[in-house]
Amino acid sequence: MNKKAMLLASSLLLGLPAANAAALTSSDFTDLKELDAATKAKYDALIESGIFDGMTDGTFGFNEKMDRAQFAKVAALIMGLEVDKDLKTSSFKDVTTDSSGGYALPYIEALKQAGITEGVGDGNFNPGGTVTKEQLATFLVRVLGQEANASSPTLQDPTVSPWAKQYVATALQLKLLSSGADGQFSGQTQATRNLLVLGSYETKKQIESSSPVKVSGADFASDNRLVIAMTAGIDGSTIDLSKITINGVPLDPNRDKFVLSDDKKTITIILGSGFTLDSSKTPVIEVDGVKSLFGTDVKGGGGEAPIPVSVTVPPPAPQPPSNSSSTPIPAPKVTIDDAHGEIGTESARYGISSSRSGTLYYALYPAGTAKPSAAEIKEGKGAVKFGSTEIGSNPKTLDLAGLTADTGYVLYAYAVATSRQSDIVSVSFKTQAVAVPAPVVTIDTNGVEIGTTAAQYNVSSTRSGTLYYAAYPAEAAAPSADAIRSGTGAIAAGSTEIGPNPKAIHLQGLAANTGYKLYVFSVASDMTSEIVSVSFSTKPVEVPAPVATIDTSSGEIGTTWARYKAASTQSGTLYYAVYPKEASAPSADTIRSGTGAVTAGSTEIGPNPKAIELSDLTASTAYTLYVFASASAAQSEIVSVSFSTKPVEVPAPVATIDTSSEEIGTIAAHYKVSSTQSGTLYYALYRPGTAIPSAEDIRGGANAEQFGSTEIGPNPKTLDLTGLSANTGYTLYVFATASDKQSAVVSVSFTTKPAEASAPIVTIDTSSGEISTITAHYSVKSTKPGTLYYALYGPGAAEPSLDDIRNGIEAVRYDNKPIGTEADAIDLFDLSPNTEYKLYAVVTAADKTSEIDSVTFSTKPLEVQVPVATIDTSSGEIGTTAAHYKVSSTQSGTLYYAVYGPGTSIPNADDIRGGANAVRFGSTEIGPNPKTLDLTGLLASTGYTLYVFATASDKQSEIVSVTFHTLSDSTELPPTVRVEQSGTFRFPNAGQGDQLTVVTRTDGADTVYYMLLNADAPAPSKEQIVSQNVDGVEGFKALGKKDVDPNPFIPTTLTIDQLFQNQSYKVYIVGVSGERTSEVQEYLSLPTEFQGDFPFDGVNVDVDGRTATVNLEGLPEGESQAYYLLHGGEPLNVVRAEAILNFPHGRKDVSSEQPSFTIEEELQPGAYYLYVVIQKGTSYTNYKQAEFSVE
Repeated sequence: MNKKAMLLASSLLLGLPAANAAALTSSDFTDLKELDAATKAKYDALIESGIFDGMTDGTFGFNEKMDRAQFAKVAALIMGLEVDKDLKTSSFKDVTTDSSGGYALPYIEALKQAGITEGVGDGNFNPGGTVTKEQLATFLVRVLGQEANASSPTLQDPTVSPWAKQYVATALQLKLLSSGADGQFSGQTQATRNLLVLGSYETKKQIESSSPVKVSGADFASDNRLVIAMTAGIDGSTIDLSKITINGVPLDPNRDKFVLSDDKKTITIILGSGFTLDSSKTPVIEVDGVKSLFGTDVKGGGGEAPIPVSVTVPPPAPQPPSNSSSTPIPAPKVTIDDAHGEIGTESARYGISSSRSGTLYYALYPAGTAKPSAAEIKEGKGAVKFGSTEIGSNPKTLDLAGLTADTGYVLYAYAVATSRQSDIVSVSFKTQAVAVPAPVVTIDTNGVEIGTTAAQYNVSSTRSGTLYYAAYPAEAAAPSADAIRSGTGAIAAGSTEIGPNPKAIHLQGLAANTGYKLYVFSVASDMTSEIVSVSFSTKPVEVPAPVATIDTSSGEIGTTWARYKAASTQSGTLYYAVYPKEASAPSADTIRSGTGAVTAGSTEIGPNPKAIELSDLTASTAYTLYVFASASAAQSEIVSVSFSTKPVEVPAPVATIDTSSEEIGTIAAHYKVSSTQSGTLYYALYRPGTAIPSAEDIRGGANAEQFGSTEIGPNPKTLDLTGLSANTGYTLYVFATASDKQSAVVSVSFTTKPAEASAPIVTIDTSSGEISTITAHYSVKSTKPGTLYYALYGPGAAEPSLDDIRNGIEAVRYDNKPIGTEADAIDLFDLSPNTEYKLYAVVTAADKTSEIDSVTFSTKPLEVQVPVATIDTSSGEIGTTAAHYKVSSTQSGTLYYAVYGPGTSIPNADDIRGGANAVRFGSTEIGPNPKTLDLTGLLASTGYTLYVFATASDKQSEIVSVTFHTLSDSTELPPTVRVEQSGTFRFPNAGQGDQLTVVTRTDGADTVYYMLLNADAPAPSKEQIVSQNVDGVEGFKALGKKDVDPNPFIPTTLTIDQLFQNQSYKVYIVGVSGERTSEVQEYLSLPTEFQGDFPFDGVNVDVDGRTATVNLEGLPEGESQAYYLLHGGEPLNVVRAEAILNFPHGRKDVSSEQPSFTIEEELQPGAYYLYVVIQKGTSYTNYKQAEFSVE
């Protein structure tokens, strides 16, 4: 026997109605089963009286926080207020039927009408707002009407707000609520549903004690029934029929039965056969021993006021037998008003009537249950709800409560009148689904942590979503939801994911010893909660030492990295260092400096946890992380955590052939392939009968019709297999490699389509595709001469027909042209970047049409970065008439280059592109992979400069250059030597003379010979210099020779000592290689001291675009010459006037009347340094310099 059947059987034995056997009690809720018997009795009284319901998940919500809507419903019910359940509008702005507290709307209005509440102000009630214990005490005292009698605030309890002390004291005095074990009431903590139940029970008892429960009336109704009404719900277990008397005669429990109504306020007694009523006098009924659900004795006649009794249908008197015939009494007809039924989530309401007055029996069954008999309906066998009621022609409402949301039911009913039974009628319905309520946010004031500059509150929401929060000064006006969301005017603000589990909200950047107010609200499924707030004050500043913490539970460990969250009790700096686990523990100074650490660093830290990212670790290695914090000149203890990095795991790739993507033609097939990891895909195509190849066979193409490899990754890539035989079977095998791992070999078999003997075959050579951002070029071939039709379709386009291709219907591009058997080109322009296209081609020849061939491609994405061109100078290979350099660009595009001879001005990009004045110029496709420029047809032993720049996606790189010198033809040309720079340096000990240094570069010479003479002496012959013979040489001072490198790119420095100060010299140099000699190169060494007796105050530069004008200040009277040296980039470390005079960048005639000149070359953007020396006659000045920039 199941539980419901057992309850039904026991109810019949006790005289209780079967309809109540399925009523809920505390035992039906999982979170109430462990309560003691006394507490369960209180819950049962409130549940059975309809004041409390449970949750939809089989729980009562014992520890759930109560809200104002819940209390409003409970208060109205325990007070017995008149509630208009059909009310749909509220006098409060925030109470609506579609809100989460909408169920409480009629109860809230009843409380307002009774003067119990006026809301929270501004026309709002805040139905979702939480209720504190002191607020609950205040409500209960008001419900009892004890507000005027509330005691003075003598309560000595710091946990109760001053305004609430008189209400809490009264609630404790009336024993509505109680204090905790510590003697404190904890008035500002949130009240739970358990506390609401206990307080409501005690309040209801006090209401009944002030207004006793009594029998309000009795009526003899049809079908020999006596209906007794009570002023309150009664405990059915206290009903004893033998203690109910009619005219002093007790009822017989063995003969008579009773039914208790759903609201517990009506006893319907079915009087047994043989009961008679003396109709000559008014019946006197007395009821004894009955108690209310809250234990109050029911007053029922006797010494009390008599019970009002009416006789609507007197019990039938025994009738003598009659032989006369009579008119048959018709059976009643029952009607259920289906059209006006009201269906809720957990209830249903139907109007029902009968053509004749009598008793209505009804039962509610789950949809799909077999139709019950009249007896089963009466007994409620297998029913969810059942019962009986008086019925007549006036419609009566059946209220069916405690149903399951979103569930189908069938209501069956029939009537009995004058022993005649109606037909069974029924109506089917389905309860509504539970509406999703708006979220309700709660700030847990018990879990608060307040510091000097930070605060933390635990916040939760009844629904998962996003929480927005903002803290404002205590005196600031309350913000709107938008202001909280944006943080406008807030001291601290933010958002976080939120749900029923409390989550910590950290507020930082607060001022010490200051009042603030935290406002929060949440958004879930486009529904927004009410804004709730809490006020707090930060603590005054204290300066204890910080405490650093590593959250070991937050550790995330990889193969070469680790991440831990750390925090400090005070804001400051966190120092951290990682050492091998076996290393000794470091000191704070060692951690701070990172000495010996694998990795170390520091970061700002505070109470909010901050992630420490540890990189450059070794896989499978044990380490220890040490940290400490410093704040306000105080330092925390060192804390640490040990961990081990993970070993490197490299899974093997998985190769896939997408058979659903196959496109099979007569001589071509196309498959999309992919790999779980980026790497290389190897493929090979075999004919039938070939043994299954190994990976090595596939890689090498052993016995394959076709084979190859391509870069591969997770994004599918198309394999285009062309040049196949028509009507032939093939098997494609592929495998992938990545990170030294190899996938399994996968394959697919297919057969090419048969070819029509007389029709042409068109083939698009997919390997010939040249794709850019806006263009595409493919080579196409036909087996017969004819007309080529092609059409290009964009993404999402349907597969075109032959006529579509010929006429270009819906095509992006289309055209036709004659084609022969040689390869021809299809050129597609003005395409969209980064877009997938499909090109279709067909050929007609001699009234025969080929099959359609196609290829899918994607244009390259438009890159807007400027390319960077590079010349790899280390790759330079220089010959006598040629040079080779490797060049590259960061982006694929075109490289333009030009070679210029000595003395040519620096070219611009247009000069390079057009080759203006260049020795050689050209262009080539370029990309990140280096490409060799072969520069041929150059002159031997000549200096050149190579200039290059790159273009890509309409962007142009900067111009870069390299200067080189071709080698001499040693078999034909004599060696050369030239002086590149020189300088005269004073010895450290004055008086011994000067030291002359000369830097030379030779081309083809093995040895250089030099001879130093006074500047005014005649020049020696080449033979005298080479033979080092000084006979007959005038003004001789020094001579020598030095072995040199014949490469002109390697300089040689000659050093000549023991010169006299302030004297001019000339050095004569000859390069020698075997029997060949160079021309004599001479160099004038000027005195080391300033020789001029005229002024030169300075120089400045005016820049106009790419042109520079030099202005000289304080020139001597008359004409003079300006020698200048122009250097780009960084300034020169050593500059001497004599070097500028010997090797100037340029020379200009100037005068005091014309002190300016223009540098006649187009300057490139960058920084420049100009050095100028003025010479007048044989005298010269020291140099002056100026710095300027070209934009």
